[in-house]
Amino acid sequence: MKLSLKLVVLLALLTAATAAGPAVANPPGGCARDYRLKPQYVPCMDGGYKNKGNSFWSPRWEAWARNLCSDKGKIVAKVDVKNAEDKTWHITNSNKREDSGYGRVRGIYYCLDISDDDTQPPVNIESVGGEPLIPE
Repeated sequence: MKLSLKLVVLLALLTAATAAGPAVANPPGGCARDYRLKPQYVPCMDGGYKNKGNSFWSPRWEAWARNLCSDKGKIVAKVDVKNAEDKTWHITNSNKREDSGYGRVRGIYYCLDISDDDTQPPVNIESVGGEPLIPE
């Protein structure tokens, strides 16, 4: 049985792609989805967002975050913007960080994996009141 060269190359590429496993959904700069916490569960972070305008014709957003424990270290906040590049803020002082743009925000989160250890919540919990800390 003789296989054509094209078929052999195709099989080799498929085997290599399958062996490599699934693509890792870890965004550049950290703050993977599994390490995001809502600000309401993090004592050292205050943050929020507001979607404005018509969601189809002129969607706009505003987001803000503040480090309430600036004496303990930096916090990293992630603004998850739908259909656009997310914003990652490294906040070291207690000033309010604000930004706005075109599109819709899905949420603002505390980055557990790249924030300083002293600013992290005191306990490692999966959920509060039945609501998961990490978005699905």
